[in-house]
Amino acid sequence: MAQADSRRRGTQLKNARSLSDTIPPELAIKTLVADILLPLSLCSAKYWLLVRGVGSLWLSINVLAGGGIGALAYLAIRDRVAVRGDLPWRLLLSVGGLVFAQQIALFYSLKRLDSSRIVFIAPFCYALIQQVVKTHSVRYIIGLTLAVIVAAMVDSKLATENGTATFKAYIALLFYGSLQVVSTTASAHLANSFETVEVMKALTVLSAAALTIPIHLLGRTIGLLPPYPYVPLLALTPLPLLAFVLLFYYPHIVTSGLAYSPRSVFQLAYIPTAVMTCILSPLFSRQIAISDAPLAILLFYAQRPSSNLGPGGTRMQKSASEPFLRLLQGYINTILSNPESRKIFYFLIVNLAYMFVQLLYGVWTNSLGLISDAIHMAFDCMAIAMGLFAS
Repeated sequence: MAQADSRRRGTQLKNARSLSDTIPPELAIKTLVADILLPLSLCSAKYWLLVRGVGSLWLSINVLAGGGIGALAYLAIRDRVAVRGDLPWRLLLSVGGLVFAQQIALFYSLKRLDSSRIVFIAPFCYALIQQVVKTHSVRYIIGLTLAVIVAAMVDSKLATENGTATFKAYIALLFYGSLQVVSTTASAHLANSFETVEVMKALTVLSAAALTIPIHLLGRTIGLLPPYPYVPLLALTPLPLLAFVLLFYYPHIVTSGLAYSPRSVFQLAYIPTAVMTCILSPLFSRQIAISDAPLAILLFYAQRPSSNLGPGGTRMQKSASEPFLRLLQGYINTILSNPESRKIFYFLIVNLAYMFVQLLYGVWTNSLGLISDAIHMAFDCMAIAMGLFAS
């Protein structure tokens, strides 16, 4: 099947009013396959790796290493990578840094929360944030906040010592969703430089894998990374599945679903995912808790997009202000069109990525030095952002 041109695809998304709300059978089948693979990969990562003492940074580095090998194999099979104009390697590295930070935030949350909670929230973070910023619905925000608070109370078991770790895990989930929105927007701009989206995605994963090398070497050199945990060889089998699902397959499903009704896509994805999670959990030596079913129903109604939000924003209530995501995308396009502003923007993205990695690892290891240095880098990023605004 021929791959549609990325510019033509962007035009199709802009003209979403002409698209049907009905999800085509091909996308529906792919979504159902993702509904099986995603819970399987996350449950296996939780109960085969993370419960054995594997850290979120170690797991992120190994998943991206597997994804990088797969991307190299794909590019070698193609034997030719067509680029429109010069290769935007700075933007490519920036998107790769965002992908790396996404994996760390996801696995940080997965290590501290039950896998079912991650499956019920993480895959829908993009649609959730899109619903909030496009509709400005106070009722939706309040309902979602209350559902997350109830889920956090259940996860922490109303204990203070568990409450802190649970709060950090949900903050990491919010950070994961924000990174997903930014990386999707940047990837849409990056796709204009390549013949196919698949090549762009493979190069993005390859750049993210390349960024893990200096971080890993630096961590080993200065002793920040803990010793390698002992993991049986059989327990490493989820790594290729995690790399395929998280880096290639599920992002493709999310991008393809943007052209259709968010409510229909959400219902098609959430319900089978919840059912598969309940089926797979006992297979990974975890008993299904009584609270899982009520929480799944509560999170379903709290996250479900409103019926007036159609594809590309059709049938959506008009807002007095321009949608935030469209405004943000306009700012990013303006910045990237100016050579000087583009250099400052790339430097800001790299600084932010390292700041968040340093902050997460500092919180993970209870290192006051890393946390204070991350705060120092935050002020540096504010100064760079002011310079970007002035330019």
